[in-house]
Amino acid sequence: MIENEKYCDDVLNQISSVKSALDGVSRGLLKSHIRTCVTERIRGNDSKILEEFMTTVGYILR
Repeated sequence: MIENEKYCDDVLNQISSVKSALDGVSRGLLKSHIRTCVTERIRGNDSKILEEFMTTVGYILR
């Protein structure tokens, strides 16, 4: 869009749309991760899971 000299507002709107879509994908993947991987590791008494999970959530919340 920038190479085609589109209006800046149009480019910014597209960027916003892409960010929203990626946020939705991240939320869905995080839910799945909690239901599967995190739950299994908690049941297996994996002591590292909480720290790893907090790091992952921190990346998403940036």
